[in-house]
Amino acid sequence: MKEISVHLLGNPEIWAGGEKISFPYKKAEAFFYYLCVKKKVSREEVICLLWGDEDETTGKKKLRDAVYQVKRLLGKEVLFTWGHTEIALNPEFPLKTDWDEASENGEGLWGAGFLEHFYIKNCYEFEEWTQEVRRRLSEKQAQLARERLKEAAGRNDAAMLQKYGNILLSGDPYNEELYFELMNLYAQSGSYTMAIRLYSDLQKLLLEELDEKPSRRLTELFHRIYTMKEAVSCEGAMAELPFVGRKRELYRVNSFLAEEGGETDAAGPVGCLAVSGENGSGKTAFLEQGARLAAGNGMIVLKSSCYKQGEEFYLSPWNDIFQELYQLVAKDGEAKEEGEAGGESRREELKRNLSCFLNGSGGEEVSRMTYPMVEKLALDLLEFLTEKSRILLVFDDIQWMDSMSCQLLNRLLHLLGREKLLLLCSMSREEEARAMGALEPVLLRDGVEILRLSPFTREETDELIRKYLPELSGEEEKKAEIYRATDGNAFFLKELLNLIREKGYTLEKSRRTNYVIQARLSGLSARERDVLGAMSVFPEKAGVEELELLLPDTDRLSLLRVLESLQERFLIREVLVGWNVHYQFVHRVFQEYVCERQSNGKRMLYHQMLAACYEEAAAQNRRAALLPLVIYHYEHCHNQIKACQYRIEWLKEYYTLINENFPVLHWSLSDLDESLRVTPPADEMIRLAGELVGLEGNTEEIRRMKLEMNYIRGRYDIAHGNYSQGLSHIEEGIRLSRELSDQRMLLSCYKQQIFYGIQVEDLERVETYTEIGLSLAAEGLDREERLSAEQWIEQGPSDTGQSPEDVSPGKGGMPGWAKGTGTEEKRRRECLEEFGTFLRLRGWYNLHTGQYGRAERALRLAGAVFEGLGNEYGAGQAACLNYIGDVYRLRGQPDRAVSFYKEAIGLVEKEPVIIGLGQFYANTGQALYQSGDKEGAEQYLKMAVSYLRKNGCIWGLERVEACLALLFLEQGDPERAKEHYRTGRELSDKIRNPQTRKILETVGLRLKEEEKKTEGKEGKKTAL
Repeated sequence: MKEISVHLLGNPEIWAGGEKISFPYKKAEAFFYYLCVKKKVSREEVICLLWGDEDETTGKKKLRDAVYQVKRLLGKEVLFTWGHTEIALNPEFPLKTDWDEASENGEGLWGAGFLEHFYIKNCYEFEEWTQEVRRRLSEKQAQLARERLKEAAGRNDAAMLQKYGNILLSGDPYNEELYFELMNLYAQSGSYTMAIRLYSDLQKLLLEELDEKPSRRLTELFHRIYTMKEAVSCEGAMAELPFVGRKRELYRVNSFLAEEGGETDAAGPVGCLAVSGENGSGKTAFLEQGARLAAGNGMIVLKSSCYKQGEEFYLSPWNDIFQELYQLVAKDGEAKEEGEAGGESRREELKRNLSCFLNGSGGEEVSRMTYPMVEKLALDLLEFLTEKSRILLVFDDIQWMDSMSCQLLNRLLHLLGREKLLLLCSMSREEEARAMGALEPVLLRDGVEILRLSPFTREETDELIRKYLPELSGEEEKKAEIYRATDGNAFFLKELLNLIREKGYTLEKSRRTNYVIQARLSGLSARERDVLGAMSVFPEKAGVEELELLLPDTDRLSLLRVLESLQERFLIREVLVGWNVHYQFVHRVFQEYVCERQSNGKRMLYHQMLAACYEEAAAQNRRAALLPLVIYHYEHCHNQIKACQYRIEWLKEYYTLINENFPVLHWSLSDLDESLRVTPPADEMIRLAGELVGLEGNTEEIRRMKLEMNYIRGRYDIAHGNYSQGLSHIEEGIRLSRELSDQRMLLSCYKQQIFYGIQVEDLERVETYTEIGLSLAAEGLDREERLSAEQWIEQGPSDTGQSPEDVSPGKGGMPGWAKGTGTEEKRRRECLEEFGTFLRLRGWYNLHTGQYGRAERALRLAGAVFEGLGNEYGAGQAACLNYIGDVYRLRGQPDRAVSFYKEAIGLVEKEPVIIGLGQFYANTGQALYQSGDKEGAEQYLKMAVSYLRKNGCIWGLERVEACLALLFLEQGDPERAKEHYRTGRELSDKIRNPQTRKILETVGLRLKEEEKKTEGKEGKKTAL
């Protein structure tokens, strides 16, 4: 059956097998389009829709002919008919419509109408139906566009805002509410120019089409955004650093300053906007920018700061305010024209009262005036000035405002209201509760909104660096280090960028940064300092148990109290990892500062204690995730030998998982991050290899580390096709293994020689090292067991007839394996592990030399060995099942082969990353292709490509690409075949596998034939 593709959006078209289908008349085509949308229809329904003006008999006759035309052109199986009542599309038929695909993902709905330019003369019922579908489609487009618009606004994605905004406007071009919403969203994301352009577009549209102007509300929004753009567009000095990346917050301030209060989640417009953030987040500078915005909007701005030292002096923050008020009243008097006697009298009275309040030392004058007098004076002054302009009061660090000043502030906000007076203030995050207590009367009237300044994100930090240090724009690693060093804190970031400007690239802390940190830590108790000191030696986060180890004199309850106290000071934060609670510094600079100021002896002792603790835990639980911690702490207590030993152990286990198809893991890797398992730290391995090669001395310890490192490097290079370098490292590993009498490492190096032989199909090398390794591994087994195994392989039946599950010891005449105890059992398990592996490799050799019976028996016996060893050897057992599948595939029994492959997949599918799983998928796809199941073959081959690429494995990938190329050629898709052929050739040139090269040669020849056929057809067309 040819695949049918139907396009209902835009100009309707029908394609079958690459050819465009044309119906003999439009009503038959319309019937098919109607069915594509409805899926199932009644005959009466279709007759009424298309032949409503005909009598019943004629309508039925014409419907039968329409059904006949559809089946004739598209295939008899495309439709189902139930007697004389219903007609439906066959759900099993390979028919796809853009309508269905667009309905599923939404993306195909944009910019295209339903059945555009498709019209049937005098068929009004069908036209009404198409109009209704178009209306529903338009509503769905608008709903989806609005959802995507909200998502784009949440991400500050200006490009997507524009895309979905334009879609909404195209359906409703005169909706001023929509323009208002879009302009707000643009401005919040910092796209002021786009918001202004949108207003200009509406202004032009209304003038040309309706001879109207935008509404007053929309015009005021335009002026606010224009003022905002002018205020932030100038390139500032480093002092203005906090405004980069504060677009949404600044626009909220701009909306707050507007008459209607802007858009807010509160019950109504608020009169107070409180800016909260950690120390160094840029609150003071942010208030300055807010004040500039207010001044740009024509407001009177009165600023003052509150200080901790001044909270005992009543009305001290108002001294500066009254000074500014005096100057404003004086300037207002100079600007007045003569003849306004009433206003002049009131102004002079206010000046006289202010002069009395401000005369002499402020503290004495305040003590001579009662609070009611001060309140009346402030109220009169502000009411006088607000006759012409609104006023913005700006208080920095309002949490330190004295109680009388708070009382006065709350009273003024209540009496004057937000129509005349607004408050913009800042408060530190740790004193937020205190500040809110001071503003409680306003808070109770829902008149306060808190605007929190967060640290800069990585993207915002990059933007700052591009702006102020353009020479670092392309230095991704340095930009990442700057972000890690500052955690996005505006103050620390500003200081570091200034220091880099002055001295060149550095991560050292400036003198001001040290002073700020010192001031933050000055009020800590001795116990709190001890806890911070213990926490500072951890690379990231610390658990309570580890802290108890370093602080044995502190019981757990006291420790938790100290940790809570440090959290309240915003020096540390709580981090949940699963159900476990950990603690870490809020800022890395604080951690570095605390760590640097501890004595070297204390620091080294802490690292030694933690290294020993993690080492013991790793040995007990075999958790590979603990090894990096062991390495970190041994490095920081300068025990380089131990650090190197564990680094090698970590890399060896890591690359066992990454580079081997069927790894046997001796450490638990299940709790490792997925990205760590997928991307091997090759640079780390190469660096360590260089360090070890340069180590002086010839002690056994150093030679053993060099042996392990040569093995790791050799295995990595062989897996990535760097054969000559890899074999050189493995040869060195063999020499050192023999010198150190290390049988296990010697066998491991032999296996790498075999894996190289498998990749390039050097069968002689495979045979040589397999037999050497098998003999060496069998030395740890009883003589009777060795003889029994060899006899079963040599004399067993050529086809056991057993199912994939039937590979247990003792079944089918296979020998069983005796068990030992204690040390003897451990040694025996190691021997059996190696014996099973080399037995499996012998099976591979027999398979590729055509000895299928011997191969199957060797593989079944190896599988039984792995099953007897336990679940951790599932990958080895799966490998044996996979190779037995190969036996049956090469014997021409693909269906039986697939059963073995699927059994192998089932054994390892739920394990951590097992590279061999990709090979199992590939082999299943190849066997399905061989059995004629092209659809199943494509599915499994694509799964193989995805899995192998995801895990960075190129061995086997070239064969999968070659098979896909062959598959697409047979499906009549030469373009996709070429794509996979090119990829397969590139990989094959590196891997150099003879079997894959044969497949690629076949594909190449067939592609040339296809090109010749295409050229011939084009030549005939030209001649015609």
